Amino acid sequence: MCQSRDFFVLNCLFLTVLSQDGLPQNVSLQWINDFEQKVTWEPPQHPVTNCSYVLTAVSTYKPEIENHSSATSPLSLKMVMHGGFLNVSVNSSCTRYEPVPSSSVTYPDLVKDLQCFITTPTEAHCIWNQTAHTPLNLGFFYHLNNNVIKECPSYVSRDRVRTGCDLEANAKDSIVLSFNGTLNKQTVRNTFKKALIRNVRPPALQWNVTKRGGQFQIHWTPPSIEITWKYVITYKECNEKKTLGVDGVTTEFTFVPKCSYRITIQACGRLDAKTLLSDEKYFAAESDLNAWVYVAIILPLMVAVLAVLTIVYCRKNKEILFPKVPQPRDLISDISDNNNTSMGGKLYIPAEKEDSFNITLVTDP
Repeated sequence: MCQSRDFFVLNCLFLTVLSQDGLPQNVSLQWINDFEQKVTWEPPQHPVTNCSYVLTAVSTYKPEIENHSSATSPLSLKMVMHGGFLNVSVNSSCTRYEPVPSSSVTYPDLVKDLQCFITTPTEAHCIWNQTAHTPLNLGFFYHLNNNVIKECPSYVSRDRVRTGCDLEANAKDSIVLSFNGTLNKQTVRNTFKKALIRNVRPPALQWNVTKRGGQFQIHWTPPSIEITWKYVITYKECNEKKTLGVDGVTTEFTFVPKCSYRITIQACGRLDAKTLLSDEKYFAAESDLNAWVYVAIILPLMVAVLAVLTIVYCRKNKEILFPKVPQPRDLISDISDNNNTSMGGKLYIPAEKEDSFNITLVTDP
């Protein structure tokens, strides 16, 4: 029994050594450019004839996995990281070994909230937000449908940091993006891939609204990007939200005179294509006929009644509201009357003035 156990242990050790000997060695991942990688490895110590090597590349996204087969090293990849992480491992196609040798790269997130969308038949716009690791020398490179690599022809910056790019593309293009820069004296990069057909964002529609014959008549110019569009009109009728779907470029609907209206329009297409929301058009409620009757008849009548009541009140209380004011009298007449009363009706005659003399008697000698 003990001999059987020893044989089993030796057999497992032998298989382990054999498995390790069959693995490729020193797997290495290098960048050819921002969009291509080169994976190298050394053959196993005891290679198996007629066996190839299976390379598995795993990125950040979902994660995204690609498998490649090659008989010899090196192997070129065009793997998109969808961020800043990429791991590659190499195994044998004849015998699957675990674990397998691998190599990986990890870069910090240089941007966040990346969006790329088509704005016209020949123009696209990409925007992003910076992170704590966004380098000052951030570069934006791209290629369309695996064609020539180009740098952004027109950057958009905020606070001296690049946050957008305007470039030439159409809705049928697939765009692969690379952000690179220098952090701690080392080159860092993030790569992404976008299908522009799923990101069509034309500008807001040019449109107008007129009121005629109890209806709103609406006309607009369709987007310049030629896909199938449906137009959604959203409006508030007396603060009640309603929507109207239209296939053409004109429509009309009946309005309620007593309601105010706020109207917007937006074009929507397949694969979530849509224009920006239009500006809002406001229409105030129309004046009610009863209100005109009130203004023309009731209000003047109320003013007349109020005037009559005011006159009656003033007449009843005129002694209080309008007291008699004494007439002014002549001052000279008042003085004359006062003198006549005090002197008994006689004129005042002043007393004659008496002169005083000193008389001295002189005797004759």
